[in-house]
Amino acid sequence: MFRRSGIFTDPPVALTAAELRSGLAGARRAARQALKTLRTAGGQYRRYRRDAGTTYVDWPRWHSEYLREYRRGSDWVRPDNPGGISGAASFSGTL
Repeated sequence: MFRRSGIFTDPPVALTAAELRSGLAGARRAARQALKTLRTAGGQYRRYRRDAGTTYVDWPRWHSEYLREYRRGSDWVRPDNPGGISGAASFSGTL
């Protein structure tokens, strides 16, 4: 496993409501773009931070919003979704 450092561990900064909305909208936009490409959340966040300057949404909040949008736009099924199949948890037979 690799160690996250740099921008991923930067502390949160005080944001106005408008700055927070803008940053979270950027996370949603990045997630929609990633559905059509091979871009990763980390790479998208690096791009966001490069453009955001000193007023940025920290990684945990940005990533949470990113995942929410990414999962909404994909065919991915959450394991705790009652209507979905969740790998080994759905196996009821014996080996």
